[in-house]
Amino acid sequence: MSHRNILIIILKLASIFLIIQVLETLPVQYGSHLNTDDPYLRSAFFSTVLFPNLIKIAVALVLWFFPNSLIKSVIPDTELTSEHSDFYKNLDVAVLTGVGIYLMAFSIADVAYYFVLKNELSQQFGSSLEPQDHAALVASVIQLVIGAVIIFGNKGIAALIVKARQ
Repeated sequence: MSHRNILIIILKLASIFLIIQVLETLPVQYGSHLNTDDPYLRSAFFSTVLFPNLIKIAVALVLWFFPNSLIKSVIPDTELTSEHSDFYKNLDVAVLTGVGIYLMAFSIADVAYYFVLKNELSQQFGSSLEPQDHAALVASVIQLVIGAVIIFGNKGIAALIVKARQ
């Protein structure tokens, strides 16, 4: 099995997790926004519920249908044979890239949700995010940055892992 195949499996698993998350949260969000008499909550249904969930679904579809195009320049496709001594180094890079893409995929939708929530609160009520929502926004942005650092710095991180193992 090649590194690219391992990463494709990781990305498809992340896609499945995203779809499951949408399926778990959408009924509760639907009920809380549309089964109420509050006109502001009803009007915010698209921007605070449908838009973030559509982003999650779009990311999941990209991860499922186009994993090769996401990773073809990042991971060399080396098979495990006795001739390839770099297999484990490349495997570390492949797994780190998968973890980075996983972190970014889950944080993109959360960041979108909290930005939309912040805009809706400021437009409709003239207020800002609750402290826990602001903290969740900051945590999601940090998760997005960590995912990007892992993706773009995976070779350096893999080298650190190799040094730590010695």
